[in-house]
Amino acid sequence: MAAWEAHHNVAQGNLNNDEQTKVLALQQVRVFIHRETFQIGQVQGLSVADLEVLHPLLARGGPYFQALGDGVVQYHLNATRTLTLANAVPALAAADTVALARLAVSHSDAALATFGAAVVGGVPADRLRIVAALVPALAAADIVTLMGLHASHTNGQIATLAFGAPAIATGLDGGRNAAQIVTMATRVAPARAGDVVTFMSAADPVTGTATPQDNFAGRSATGIGVAERLDLTAAIVPNTLTGTDIGGLLWEVSTGGGAIDAAVPATGAAVYTNDGTTGATQLRLRIVNAPYAGMAVQTVNCTVVAPSDALRAKDGRFGKSRLARSIGRSIGRSTGNTASHLLDPSRLSRWPHIP
Repeated sequence: MAAWEAHHNVAQGNLNNDEQTKVLALQQVRVFIHRETFQIGQVQGLSVADLEVLHPLLARGGPYFQALGDGVVQYHLNATRTLTLANAVPALAAADTVALARLAVSHSDAALATFGAAVVGGVPADRLRIVAALVPALAAADIVTLMGLHASHTNGQIATLAFGAPAIATGLDGGRNAAQIVTMATRVAPARAGDVVTFMSAADPVTGTATPQDNFAGRSATGIGVAERLDLTAAIVPNTLTGTDIGGLLWEVSTGGGAIDAAVPATGAAVYTNDGTTGATQLRLRIVNAPYAGMAVQTVNCTVVAPSDALRAKDGRFGKSRLARSIGRSIGRSTGNTASHLLDPSRLSRWPHIP
């Protein structure tokens, strides 16, 4: 029985035993009920217990109370937790309070208050509720961060990104990645939200490769020669993403000598040229811009080895003549005759080694 019905029946004396019990319960509710019978009476089906819990909200006006009460009845909301949310975020509209209070079964009061503040800040309450309901295990703050995409992404796309967040809690930077997801998602077409999750969930989302331009069969896999040039490339998982999508990729010389040129951040391509410095050399591939600005995602180690011996041997009846034996000297300059070129160590030169 609604409060207004009980009030009418009391006046008319039309009560059976069951109704008398309900009226007695109503009479136990605070005096304000009698003062606000009309406003309270508009909330059909609101229990006496819920009525008593929500009564402080009457101070916000009959329409507010009615909207909130209707929501409690329609969605079977916990009146106590609904009141807590309404008090925690007093600027929240009644309809938005009802929308967020529907998350009370899966989220704490603190989480609901966090959501409420976001809604007051401009995030649509119903959309936030849908996303939060899809990923209840995700921290409220992370959901709010992801909802920064509400103007450009659908609920499903945001939920896809949110589903990725728990899986990448120890991603490239070893921490929560909601902010990084948003940064990347603003660069990648919304329909490809799954690509962002795949990238951030991969153990090694970026790999770099250094390939000698003179990549003859049988050459050393870790050594390069003086002044040699390497083609540098990068591969991204998934391959639908570009270097630009993840913040740009650049190679740099972190140990040893030489220079990087012909760099293309959109693909991670570049060329390394050794400057004559021998010994250990390390090339590093790093991300240029947010969300992982400055992060090294790949290193390539090699050893630059100077020639240990060189020989230009004349062909023909004169046999072999050691004309240009030296270390590090240019081999094969024209001397007006035909010759064979020999260079050690053999695994760093396509020329036959010196017997």
